[in-house]
Amino acid sequence: KWKKNEEKRKRVCWDDRVYTLLESPAFQGPFEDPGDPFYWIPLLARLMGLREEEACQLGPDDFGTDGGIAYLDVKVLDANNVKTLESQRRLPVHPVLIEFGLLHLVEFRRRAGKHRLFVNLTRGKTKGTYSENFTKNWGYYRKKHGCYWEGLDLHALRTSFNSDLMNEDKSDAIRCMLMGHEPADEGARSYAQGVKLSTLYQRICDIDLDVSHIASLVATGQ
Repeated sequence: KWKKNEEKRKRVCWDDRVYTLLESPAFQGPFEDPGDPFYWIPLLARLMGLREEEACQLGPDDFGTDGGIAYLDVKVLDANNVKTLESQRRLPVHPVLIEFGLLHLVEFRRRAGKHRLFVNLTRGKTKGTYSENFTKNWGYYRKKHGCYWEGLDLHALRTSFNSDLMNEDKSDAIRCMLMGHEPADEGARSYAQGVKLSTLYQRICDIDLDVSHIASLVATGQ
C-alpha cells in the first residue's frame, strides 16, 4: 500500500524555495563531518539526477576517471539497490560537486577504509534501504529549519534536474541515459554503448544552479 501511494504522488519541481534550503545550516558550515548526507545528497539529486537510494549507498569504489573526466557508477553490486536495469549507469561528476570537494570526500573515505561515503546512514527496518531512514531524518531537518513544503522533497530535486535537461531541448536519448530511464528509440536502447563520457559531461554541465549560498568543503579546509 505504501509503495502504491508513493508512485501516485504528483511530480513537482523546486522553485526559488530551493535557495531557502541551500541557506539552511547543513550547507553553511562549520562542518563536523565532510560527509554530511544533508549536504551532499540533495546536491547529488539536483545536479546529477540521482535517486535517493542511489545517492545514499555511494561508496569510494563507485568513483573513477575516464579520459580525465571524473565519474560515478550507479550499479547493482555490493548490496546496492537500483530501480530498474536502465538505472545502472555511469555519470560524469558535475563540476560544481568537484569544486565543493566531493572527490576529496571520496579519497578521505578510501584512505580510512570506509565502505560508504555517508557512514552514519543506516538501513530502515521496513524496506531495508538507506533512503527509508534518510527520508524521515531529512524531513525532520527541513521542518526544523523552515525549509519544508509538501511535495518539495528529494525526488522533486531529481525532477528539477530532468526539467533542466528537457528545457535545453537536446538529445532525449542522452537525457534518458543521465536519468536512468529506458529511451523510447530502439537504437538508443540497444546501441548506446559507444556514447562517450565526454558527451554526457557536456550535457550535465547544462545543469546550472546558483550555489553562491553554499559553503564549499574545500574552501573551508575540510
